[in-house]
Amino acid sequence: MKNRLPLLAAVGMVSLFMLSTAFADVIQDHYGKWLGKISIPNGPTFSVGIELFARADGSLGASLASPDQGVFSLSADHVSASGNQIELGVAQLGIQLKLRADPDALIGEVRQGGLVMPVELKRVSSFGGPVRPQTPMEPFPYQAEELVVTTGDGVRLAGTLTRPFGHKRVTAVVLLQGSGPVDRDETIAGHRPFAVLADYLTRQGIAVYRYDKRGIMRSTGDYSTVVPATLADDGFAAVKTLRARKDIARVGVIGHSEGGLLAAMIAADHPKAVDFVVSLAGPGLKGVDLMVLQDRVGYERRGLPQTEIDRLTNYSRRFYATVLSNDTADSRIKALEALNGGLNAGDKALVQEFASGGGSLSLQQASLPYESALLMTDAPAYWRKVKCPVLALNGALDVQVPATENLAVIRSVLTAGGNAQIQIEALPGLNHLFQTAKSGLAEEYASLQETIAPAVLQRVAAFVSTQR
Repeated sequence: MKNRLPLLAAVGMVSLFMLSTAFADVIQDHYGKWLGKISIPNGPTFSVGIELFARADGSLGASLASPDQGVFSLSADHVSASGNQIELGVAQLGIQLKLRADPDALIGEVRQGGLVMPVELKRVSSFGGPVRPQTPMEPFPYQAEELVVTTGDGVRLAGTLTRPFGHKRVTAVVLLQGSGPVDRDETIAGHRPFAVLADYLTRQGIAVYRYDKRGIMRSTGDYSTVVPATLADDGFAAVKTLRARKDIARVGVIGHSEGGLLAAMIAADHPKAVDFVVSLAGPGLKGVDLMVLQDRVGYERRGLPQTEIDRLTNYSRRFYATVLSNDTADSRIKALEALNGGLNAGDKALVQEFASGGGSLSLQQASLPYESALLMTDAPAYWRKVKCPVLALNGALDVQVPATENLAVIRSVLTAGGNAQIQIEALPGLNHLFQTAKSGLAEEYASLQETIAPAVLQRVAAFVSTQR
């Protein structure tokens, strides 16, 4: 569930505004992708790009890219404009761009960490990057429409509904992403798992809706304030929207990673709205237990000595306990700084090498409401209340949601709750993304050409097809 890729762990907080009519014309002329180079003084030169677009409410949105670093769609958390001047940035990465919109270029500067680097961006059709064999390519043998879902609190979720031709009423699914500020395709490491899954299912006669998380890409809202309950409410809004359509007969939810938890939450709280659930690497353990387990398994998979694994796992327990025992961001940060300051030299070196960065053991993540809410989440309680058919799959090499422990809990609580309509399996040789892998570690994702093992696509499609 946690994402240790530092650039992808940035917060996608949204700053929305409406443009004047005169200025909107200028900016609309510059919608699309722009790419250039920046040179770090006495350092390397690398690519930087932006995409400008209209969000679901018509306001200006933007994303950043750095193809040389494998980043292609990082949502900007600040966008503002005046005249022909545009400013955008990602606060958590300390990146800010100030640009002037000329007829055929965006010219200005990039600021980060005290550095000021000139840049000139030219229009491009694509940022490039790896071409994965399974990524769907047009033309598609089905309908694809942009569909905006309005949530209970007024956020507008921008998404894509794919639907087979030639069917009056079809079974539909809502796709629920894993953790982090991800887009409708759940883009990670050059892979687009939800685009692949949606394409495959739609070719099998199943309608699929996938959407950008609130505050990410073309969806409105504030991502920095989300907690699992908020994300579950957003998913339920999508379910309700599909159920209201005359061309949809039945609706299920398919969740990956944290999305599996959200699927259980939606099905438990709205049993009449959800006809079936598919959990792909979804958690069964309580939040704090899962977080400690995935840390420990990650250390084990890296081959650390058992004594170091024990010390690091003990640090994880203390870190999460500190998060849970402090109600405010300020008190959490102060308590965690005290925890880190009290470590002996050996433990401090271990933590610095293996338990720092942009993941769940970082001060930045701990300061957000999301982490404490996730730690307190009681996944077993939700699964116990799910009464509809369930397919739960995990990769046996999964580090982030280890298969044995999580699937055992899901099976146990579903059975205890009286649900006999369950299919549960750990799939050998597959990682958290259901790629055929060796180590299962997140560092391996980008090096693998496979996005999702074909057998998993077939298994999901077969299950959903029986729910008609």
